[in-house]
Amino acid sequence: MNIKLKKVKIKSAFSDKRGHIYDIWTEAVHHIGIVTFAKGAVRAKHYHKLSSQNNYLIKGKLKLIIKNLKVKNCPPQTIIINAGEMITVPANWYHAFTALAPSLLLFSTSGSRKHGGKDYEKDNYRIEI
Repeated sequence: MNIKLKKVKIKSAFSDKRGHIYDIWTEAVHHIGIVTFAKGAVRAKHYHKLSSQNNYLIKGKLKLIIKNLKVKNCPPQTIIINAGEMITVPANWYHAFTALAPSLLLFSTSGSRKHGGKDYEKDNYRIEI
């Protein structure tokens, strides 16, 4: 069975005259990072065996190619992510981002990725689809 991933538009959880509060993640995370993209840049092109990855686009526009690797002959999906939208990529899903505009992505993973240490790429498996 092929599961389709859906992007979510994050809405304000609280608002008053001072501004808005947006709840991005409501689950425990082990790593939070920011990725910058120049227009046309391609990033990721990998999957994680153990970790899921939440992706919240702060600014810009990205094309995301995803594919469920646990389902034989599963076709890849293309999703356009706009600023203010989030998508979660489960473990064992290939993902690759292409920047359609200069972009800023906030992401979190369910697994640890220590700052530049030996574990940073431990759960990244690079492939071409």
